[in-house]
Amino acid sequence: MPSELLRPYRVLDLTNEFGELAGRILADLGADVIKIEPPDGDPSRWRPPFYADRADRECSLPWWASNLNKRSVVLDLEATGQSTFRRLVETADFVLESFQPGYLDRLGLGYEALAEINPRIIVTSITPFGQTGPYRQLPATDLTLQALGGFLYVNGDADRPPVRISADLAYRHGGGQGAAGALIAHIERQRTGRGQHVDVSIQDYIPWTPLNVTFAAQVQHANTMRQAVGFRAHTTGVKFRFTWPCKDGRVAFRPLVTGGGKAQYDALVAWMTAEGFGDPILTAKDWAGADNRAITDAEYDQIAAAIERFLLTRTLDELYQKAVELRFRLAPAATAKDIVESRQIQARGLLVSVRHAELERTFLYPGPFAHFSATPIGNTFGRPPLLGEHTEEVLREIETGDGRARSADAAVLQSALTARLHRGVFDGLKVVDFTWAAAGPITTRHLGDYGATVVKIESSKHPDSLRVGPPFVDGKPGINRSGFFAQFNPNKLSVTIDMTNPAGRHLARRLILDWADVVVDSFTPRVMPGWRLAYNDLSQTRPDLIMLSTCMQGQTGPYRDYAGFGDQGAALSGFFMLNGWPDRDPATPNGAYTDMATPHFGAAALLAALDYRTRTGQGQHIDLSQIECGVHFLSPEVLDYTVRGHVPERMANRSLRAAPHGVFPVQGDDCWIAIACETDVQWATLVRVMGSPAWATSASFATLQGRFANQENLELRVAEWTAPQDGHLLQQQLLNAGVPAGVVLMALEVFDDPQLVSRDHFVPLDHPEMGVWKYDELGFKLPDSPSDLYAAAPLLGQHTELVLKHFLGCSDAEYQSLQDLGALQ
Repeated sequence: MPSELLRPYRVLDLTNEFGELAGRILADLGADVIKIEPPDGDPSRWRPPFYADRADRECSLPWWASNLNKRSVVLDLEATGQSTFRRLVETADFVLESFQPGYLDRLGLGYEALAEINPRIIVTSITPFGQTGPYRQLPATDLTLQALGGFLYVNGDADRPPVRISADLAYRHGGGQGAAGALIAHIERQRTGRGQHVDVSIQDYIPWTPLNVTFAAQVQHANTMRQAVGFRAHTTGVKFRFTWPCKDGRVAFRPLVTGGGKAQYDALVAWMTAEGFGDPILTAKDWAGADNRAITDAEYDQIAAAIERFLLTRTLDELYQKAVELRFRLAPAATAKDIVESRQIQARGLLVSVRHAELERTFLYPGPFAHFSATPIGNTFGRPPLLGEHTEEVLREIETGDGRARSADAAVLQSALTARLHRGVFDGLKVVDFTWAAAGPITTRHLGDYGATVVKIESSKHPDSLRVGPPFVDGKPGINRSGFFAQFNPNKLSVTIDMTNPAGRHLARRLILDWADVVVDSFTPRVMPGWRLAYNDLSQTRPDLIMLSTCMQGQTGPYRDYAGFGDQGAALSGFFMLNGWPDRDPATPNGAYTDMATPHFGAAALLAALDYRTRTGQGQHIDLSQIECGVHFLSPEVLDYTVRGHVPERMANRSLRAAPHGVFPVQGDDCWIAIACETDVQWATLVRVMGSPAWATSASFATLQGRFANQENLELRVAEWTAPQDGHLLQQQLLNAGVPAGVVLMALEVFDDPQLVSRDHFVPLDHPEMGVWKYDELGFKLPDSPSDLYAAAPLLGQHTELVLKHFLGCSDAEYQSLQDLGALQ
């Protein structure tokens, strides 16, 4: 049964692969999502792989993955279907689309025309480059967008071309940002009675995906280099491994991290010694402590060899079980098969059975992306619709009046002008933010950037891990000098509360119960209950409270208490094994990839819960597992296994539906261009741009299947042509001709990209200790209620007195007493 969260709302979904995840998220949250398709069907229906290898529009696994819980209606928008579409718009709340900018305007179906029909309509356009800027009309693919957004350059092996993760992740980010942007516009509509046009640029979100690479480039005045299976220590230059072979697979593990890693390393060495795998090199020095910064390559190689000898004697399951028991951050580098067989995934019911009656088969799909206490998504999902399956049903609803009229209330519209005076969409919304690292802080940024008051609870005793991590401005470590922390925490207030202090815990509880609307945390499940701040404790007094808990494994299941970062999350949810070159070990994705996927789902969940509270007065608890968000991002790859029995593997830069599809050298040191031809027309155009050389006009390259069969030779030939050319000039030549292409931008180059510059993606903010640096905007723009990135990340405890005295009403004497008790540190 669908969730009650968005049950009153109707969505008309005209997206293709650029944005179809947006409709899936809204449908899972309970909205009535109607997929509007042309007579021949959504072109995305033809994406491989296919069920039973049938190249059929009803058998595409990527299409299946993104279109659960939707209804399909066939309308020819270029002919007779326009009038029916307009009538549907009268009953709708949202339109999602991903056509080339201007296409719907030319049909008389653009936002302005639809707003005349229904002033409340929200149109969300999800396109490669957005609705504005010099690239808005140019072709793009997932590969070229990742190149132009700065992710591709930092991913892979330094001695080979940059490489993408073998999945269309850029498109999925576009859909995720589309869902979040549409729901922010919906909250604004509750104030004003009017909809608006949400502009999502997929490229705009790509600079986020390698975590802090763009901020690090500014601070360090240098580009981050791709490092494949490990990371290079900032102090010694030693390359530390991250992926390791074991008896039946691979694990992700950094045994020599400093700080909290010392206890982990000691636990591992003790276990190895007890099993007869002790080695003098393992304890020769304090490798995870005082001697870590002085380690040499030779010493590290000896340590790594000893650890690898041990790991090769153990299975994935044995290693993971012990890691959970001894609390060290080792995680399986999971395949789709491992995900399906995971005890944690099974215990939490992430995978649900979906019946395809027409095939007389039932398949496992990723199901609920979050657990809602009051409005559960449930585990009954409608299978992806057949083409036009619901056309008569929906048209009958219009004829009989079952469709819901959405005319705006005149009084609400009259107040719209004065409502525009508020600071932002979430003006008046009060958020207590216990999150740390990246996934949680980026989720709360969706609220803070649009006007919410976000109070970040911190402590000098246990600071956010990013505050003590590089890059540091001027290379000088300091609690307020980390660009890593700064990137994810602008527009927030910092309050220091010692949560180990009874007075501190009492104060935090009071701040929640007496002030907050929303609480967000990213701790393991034992932490908040240990402070008597579990949702069940708080909701007794505040039934309207909304609380989002987003830890790595979720609040339930056998591994719920396993603590880790997005690195382990990315391994467990399948990204590692899809990254890199087939003839080499899997490459660690640059950045903790689940930290970049989770915020889409977290923001959508919070926004839907806020809407539900507005309608009913009821709050609830949202249990959001970062691993499960990652699995949702890889839904097509999971289906490849659950439907076909095929375990997807890394393909480097190749694609199942395009050739050439790769990264090729151009003039300069480590300079590259991404080129992708998805159609024979694009290939023919590329041949003309190349000057129609004899090799390119041969019959062996004329068709896509022929190019697949001769891919190695094809790539060598294209590389020979690109190598002597200027990358930026070649990019423009190809794009203007209609061939998707993109220079593989280094981090420092991203700031000068004409498209990102035209969209004001980077906003300069003045930090009180670090100075002026550029911060990333989110991946969407709301023209009628823009975000306001007005304050740099806070100093630790910068706003403690302000919040306690002016928000909570503490007297001077009470504030002093809290200081004397040690509660405010």
